[in-house]
Amino acid sequence: MKLALPSNEKLMVSACIAALFALALMIWSVFSPTVWPVMIAISLGQLVGTCSFALFLIVVARDLDLGAVLGRLRRRVSPRSEPEPATTKTTTDDRPPASR
Repeated sequence: MKLALPSNEKLMVSACIAALFALALMIWSVFSPTVWPVMIAISLGQLVGTCSFALFLIVVARDLDLGAVLGRLRRRVSPRSEPEPATTKTTTDDRPPASR
């Protein structure tokens, strides 16, 4: 089962909104340095900011099409089970092909 994600534009807008919300929480803790605003900024602000960054990384990976790039690298690096047989043309004539 493949996970269907929204479009890159929707993910980017969501990441920006989440980052602005996390920033607002952290600024609130600066202007009101009591216990609860600071605790909320530390915990919830960090969580929302990290999720925002994760959404941004998903957009970057999809934009660069890293799945296809990693698949090509995996095929290039993976060892082959058997070497491919050499395809040579056999002739009944012993002379080199240029002198025929």
